Amino acid sequence: MEQLPQKPLVEALLEIRWALQPSEVEGNLRDPGFPLMVGSFQERVKDLYPHYERLPAADFPDDMTPYVVKHRFRTGPNQWPVVQVGPGIVSLNFTSEYSWEIFAERAARVVADLRDAYSRHVESPLRPNNLMLRFINSIPNSADEPGMKFLAEKLHISVSLPAVFQPASSKATLTFAPDVDDAYGSSGVIGVGSGINQGQPIIGLELQVVCSDSDLMPDLDEVGNWLDSAHQSIETWFFALIDGELLDGFRKLDQEVLG
Repeated sequence: MEQLPQKPLVEALLEIRWALQPSEVEGNLRDPGFPLMVGSFQERVKDLYPHYERLPAADFPDDMTPYVVKHRFRTGPNQWPVVQVGPGIVSLNFTSEYSWEIFAERAARVVADLRDAYSRHVESPLRPNNLMLRFINSIPNSADEPGMKFLAEKLHISVSLPAVFQPASSKATLTFAPDVDDAYGSSGVIGVGSGINQGQPIIGLELQVVCSDSDLMPDLDEVGNWLDSAHQSIETWFFALIDGELLDGFRKLDQEVLG
């Protein structure tokens, strides 16, 4: 798997959600294992993520804040990667230190730690109802080329608008839904858009695969297989989009600016 010296990655994220139960308050949802499982989860992850942060959302009742992360575990203060957990949700977030091999290894560990911590407090096995793998990229656009032109010439995305819109000079925000060929009924999303990152013009490129409420939804034991499949789809899309000038630039060892 190719590692690009000048990779444009901003963040890689795995998010796992599981079904919640109706709470005593009509319309609210409760996680029967939360917050009891948090302490057990922390014990399991503290060798890799010893720095704990209680997030502001933890001040609100759990059944009013389903699927909101409330506790964060870092490798050190302000360090990445991080693991976050809340009622019905856990996530693993990487930034610039990302490599797929390490990410996949850490993801497998998070799944195992989640299963073990949750099973201490709830008899029924935890079953995912939503899985998401997402990569956010920031592609430098130092020449400040119009967004539509950049998409056509460097990302191989051609979009035609009537001449009245002056498409050559228009900024771009587009979303596509590519097919995902997997055994889990997953769906894909590709988003591109003009933007600013640290004061510099960029093209944002987001790629994600989601498996949600599918009859083919993998259980926790199969999440690793789903993750490998989702990553393969995203990697194929990414290299197809950046093929050519952008890929050549990302392969350079020096700090030459792309654009």
